[in-house]
Amino acid sequence: AYGSSFTTSDGVLIAGGENSDGQASNKVYLLNWNGKTVDIID
Repeated sequence: AYGSSFTTSDGVLIAGGENSDGQASNKVYLLNWNGKTVDIID
């Protein structure tokens, strides 16, 4: 919960959030559609 997502020309950028225990995450991922599958870049 409470993460942020942004669309960019390279894909969708996902930042932060919380895990199931309520601990904050500082992870950032870029999701990119390559025409067949979604690439996850961390």
